[in-house]
Amino acid sequence: MASFSSASMLALTIMAVLIAGARCATSGKVGLALAKGSTPTNLMVAAKCFGGTAEDISKMEVKGQGSDKWIDMSNAGSSGKGNSVWKAVSSTPLKAPLAIRYTTKEGAITVNDDAIRSF
Repeated sequence: MASFSSASMLALTIMAVLIAGARCATSGKVGLALAKGSTPTNLMVAAKCFGGTAEDISKMEVKGQGSDKWIDMSNAGSSGKGNSVWKAVSSTPLKAPLAIRYTTKEGAITVNDDAIRSF
């Protein structure tokens, strides 16, 4: 049986791809998932731009449940296979579900209010 974390990662990835609905600069959908090692204070999000490249996303922010404050994420590089990894450090633990807001190089802004449902 798969571990909870790997099963959760797969479910989150599939769900994010299905509900993201946003488009990259080259008209591909964006999938979002927690990257290995994420915690409520040290968040790592893998972003995959289907039909485009990871470089199509120019900015990403995160917001925890019940918060009005968006936290800037930094591009931590590539995890391979066209994925980029974005990192946020929070002084207080983020509460799921997490909202993700990102901007493409074309300037389109997309908010996914339920991007990460749990840690």
